[in-house]
Amino acid sequence: MAQTCESGFTWADSHWSILALFAGILVYFYGPLWGVRKVPGPPPIPFVGHLPLLAQHGPDLFALLATKYGPIFRFHMGRQPLVIVADAELCREVGIKKFKDIPNRSIPSPILSSPLHRKGLFWIRDSRWSTMRNTILSVVKEAMRFYVVSPLVARETSTRVEIGGYILPKGTWVWLAIGVLAKDPKNFPEPEKFKPERFDPNCDEEKQRHPYANIPFGIGPRACIGQKFSLQEIKLALIHLYQRYVFRHSPNMENPLEFSFGIVLNFKYGVKVQAIKRTFHMGRQPLVIVADAELCREVGIKKFKDIPNRSIPSPIMSSPLHKKGLFWVRDSRWSTMRNTIVSVYQPSHLAKLVPTMQSIVETALQDLPNQDHDINLNELSLKMTTDVIGKAAFGFDFCLSKPKQHQHGDEQIDSFFRQHIYSTTMLKNDLSGSFSVILGLLLPILQEPFRQILKRIPFTMDWKIEQTLSILSSQLDKIVIKKMKDKERGSQDFLSLVLNARESETVSKNIFTPDYISSLAYEHLLAGSATTSFTLSSAVYLVSGHPEVEKKLLQEIDAFGPRDQVPTSHDLQSKFPYLDQVVKEAMRFHVVSPLVARETSTRVEIGGYILPKGTWVWMAVGVLAKDPKNFPEPEKFKPERFDPNCDEEKQRHPYANIPFGLGPRACIGQKFALQEIKLALIHLYQRYVFRHSPNMENPLEFRFTVVLHFKYGVKVQAIKRT
Repeated sequence: MAQTCESGFTWADSHWSILALFAGILVYFYGPLWGVRKVPGPPPIPFVGHLPLLAQHGPDLFALLATKYGPIFRFHMGRQPLVIVADAELCREVGIKKFKDIPNRSIPSPILSSPLHRKGLFWIRDSRWSTMRNTILSVVKEAMRFYVVSPLVARETSTRVEIGGYILPKGTWVWLAIGVLAKDPKNFPEPEKFKPERFDPNCDEEKQRHPYANIPFGIGPRACIGQKFSLQEIKLALIHLYQRYVFRHSPNMENPLEFSFGIVLNFKYGVKVQAIKRTFHMGRQPLVIVADAELCREVGIKKFKDIPNRSIPSPIMSSPLHKKGLFWVRDSRWSTMRNTIVSVYQPSHLAKLVPTMQSIVETALQDLPNQDHDINLNELSLKMTTDVIGKAAFGFDFCLSKPKQHQHGDEQIDSFFRQHIYSTTMLKNDLSGSFSVILGLLLPILQEPFRQILKRIPFTMDWKIEQTLSILSSQLDKIVIKKMKDKERGSQDFLSLVLNARESETVSKNIFTPDYISSLAYEHLLAGSATTSFTLSSAVYLVSGHPEVEKKLLQEIDAFGPRDQVPTSHDLQSKFPYLDQVVKEAMRFHVVSPLVARETSTRVEIGGYILPKGTWVWMAVGVLAKDPKNFPEPEKFKPERFDPNCDEEKQRHPYANIPFGLGPRACIGQKFALQEIKLALIHLYQRYVFRHSPNMENPLEFRFTVVLHFKYGVKVQAIKRT
């Protein structure tokens, strides 16, 4: 009887287990051999195959094995069997005749362990390979057609010969003008357009073209002998370049390019570009940047349930006043807040705000005729937009727009406004930010502890930010307390709505706690003033530099009616089409929020890439706004490009211009902002025209925090219209 251990497991059982394990190892190693067992070859050594033979003989081993086993034989790379083909006809069979059955390269172990290598054209497989190959080949062919490096190919007759019906004597020079062929519209419609698709093998243009219409390497026996070498090098370089970077023309490069011609064509002053790294890390945090209109729609709308929240950058994490507003809160708290607030921005409510907006705009402009110096349009518009949002959102009059002699002189309000201006620029998301913010970029876990320490040390940037937030919070708390006392008066402003919702039974009191109410109040003040002020200043700056735009805008505004006629909300939408185009183009030209942040809440596929949960996905709406595919001549200020009857507008992707973001998390106050901007521009241009101040830098300089700012402001001179 077999010995039995306490658990009931017998030694016989252990023998069978060992045998099963051994059999499993043999199957693992010899299993791949079964499929090619009939192909001749030396017996493999377990686990290492024929690698010892390869180490002993080097590449000569294959010639030795071919001599012994014939033109097709087996070779084992570890447990992986290879079939070696050493016959010309068999090579043609593998590489050409049966390509459809043998389309991919086998991927050896060193390549599998290197993502950088295995994702290049050489190793990728199936449809991805064919698509990439055709695209790269088309781009290279079109580049060689567009700029023909050897536009003339020289020949000389060695005897009397007839060409094209003409008898040419011996010694005649005959030059082939392949540069002319490359721009011949018979073979290349719209030859001055760069269109790689014209070389797509499935394209009618490619099928119908003369086979020798594009011959950048020459033709016949004397064609460039190294053309395949050159093409291989070019493709490989392009793949590696575009795997890591995208490129943009340098503003220091001449336009159009200039050339010098010797034996071949050369760029006269070189090609100057700016390289933009495709992978971007915010400190240790990797970002996925999306710079395509259709992919932005996928992120912001189609897959919103997988990407519902904004990623929270380090400066916001260090600011409790910012991170508890609607813009940054997450998940169910965000949806509850949004659903409560959205009624404030309904068209019927916005229409009631027009008289308030109009009154504040008129007050802000009262002092303009007395200005005998440059007007800082940023400051003027920021005061005006702050007063508008104060009245509309809080029912509170900051009185910032009134002429100085009529202001109430409240030091607290003056201090509040100074801190408000500072707060719009203090949230720097780079190495010029506060120490705690920089630390948050590198070691997020240490950000809050260090912020708590540094905010108590006078004159550090964290201390300055804390002082600013304290002053703002204090003033906002006073506004909230006053509003709570007055809530029975039936006010319909934003703050009253939030306070009423807090008392209702349908909304949890945990949603609208005092700290969240203060954050919401400040967020509305900031979003309703700083960004609107930026766009208003940008529009005046751009119109002032384009007399033809100014002329059309003035004609439309004057045609509306007398200067004391106030447009209604409906008028603003229907009777000022060119003004609408001007505002849209100004927002495209200077995008106040060039990056729109999102964060995945689950594993999700975007653009063919699998992104894990917690990935930051930023939509580069500033890049979209300057994409020549959707906006030809993107550096030109052309409001007409937004004319609904314009072909450019009709053909443009619907999400190519999204200054307010897109999807459920788009800016909730965009209609409010547009109404205020249009009303202000109408009132400004009914009475004045503006010219750039000679004291203003040219071009304008910007700084970027959470949004874009003019670095030194927009300085203009106001000229009263008669």
